[in-house]
Amino acid sequence: MLVERVIIGGWFQRTTLHLSEIFDFLRYGTSQLKLDAGKLKKFQEDLRLTGVEYKIYGMEFLRVTTAEKINIDVYEDGLIILYTSEAMEIDRNTLGENLKFLTEFYEQRFSPALTYLFSTGAPVPKELANIKTVYPYFFVFDNAPKQEVLDLLSSIEQEKYLEEDNENYDLFRGDRFYLINRQKISLETTRSFIEEQIFLREFKAQLHRYLNIHRIIWEKIDMIREKKVIKGKDIAQVRHQIEGYAKTINLIGARMNQMGSYLATREKSVMEDPDLALFMDVVDYRFEALANTLSYTKDLWRMTENHVSSSLHLLDNLQQEMTSKSIENLTVITVIGVGTSVMWFLGLAESMPQLNLFSILFLVGLVVLGYVSSWLVKWHANRTSYEYNDADYDKDIK
Repeated sequence: MLVERVIIGGWFQRTTLHLSEIFDFLRYGTSQLKLDAGKLKKFQEDLRLTGVEYKIYGMEFLRVTTAEKINIDVYEDGLIILYTSEAMEIDRNTLGENLKFLTEFYEQRFSPALTYLFSTGAPVPKELANIKTVYPYFFVFDNAPKQEVLDLLSSIEQEKYLEEDNENYDLFRGDRFYLINRQKISLETTRSFIEEQIFLREFKAQLHRYLNIHRIIWEKIDMIREKKVIKGKDIAQVRHQIEGYAKTINLIGARMNQMGSYLATREKSVMEDPDLALFMDVVDYRFEALANTLSYTKDLWRMTENHVSSSLHLLDNLQQEMTSKSIENLTVITVIGVGTSVMWFLGLAESMPQLNLFSILFLVGLVVLGYVSSWLVKWHANRTSYEYNDADYDKDIK
């Protein structure tokens, strides 16, 4: 059957400053940053662009066209939409090939180009890097027979999660596929609705990833703290591990603090667009629900940050205890050694005022003894197990 458009997309926080950098890269293959000029130009040429326009429709965005009949819209808030520029015939047997060229263009060419363009500055946490995005695929039909649309969905999805039909459109959603059959609404309005769906889905997915990272970090720290004992040689290694968690928390916390403004801007854009009111039965209350989810996740993140900070403080105390005991042991050994040396030299000075081989060997022996004593103290400190008290609590569902 004939599908009018196939659309995919994604979102990650950007600003109008980033949009200007993308604009310059797409037009000229350049950047103001100290990046490899040859790589930038190669990335740009591989996209096979035929046009780049700077537009404003509620938000600033770039409309990009390519020689491969793929259009790209890049918005100032980071939303990226890729879609076919003309209608195509699809069926269940050829669907995979029809979608492959769109996803491969994004994953193998466009996304790597942007990744390199923004490869400097604050890093993306390693827990978020290399995440394989499962795109929702949107198919737009123009007054197609409803049963044919349903048959296509049933052939590619195991279950239908949503159905909304009225005089303006039919909408059917499975797990990874949305099928929208236009009746009385324009293609442009339908595409705007799809943009908001992609933004909302990506926003929610990002919060879910943060929730899972919180769970992983919390459990790893709990495994450390629940032992209630740690060997001296392990303190530095464990501290380094938890410092890595602290860095991740700091990076993700900064990203999360940015998300509220993007949500408010998108909500305002939707509410002020009368054409999108036709879809309010589908998207109504989603912005408020996501705002509440963001607030919940940020509160949970602050708890995680405090959990990590208290763990680092606990390890610092253990490190100080180990150092203090080592100093005490070395002090005792040093006092004994110095006392013995003083008495020996006092006795030696009366009978042998000048140095000889025996006195030199004695001095060397003292140095070796000091080194061995220091090593033994360090060895003992590393082998010693240090106990610590940590408040027990019943785990809540996080």
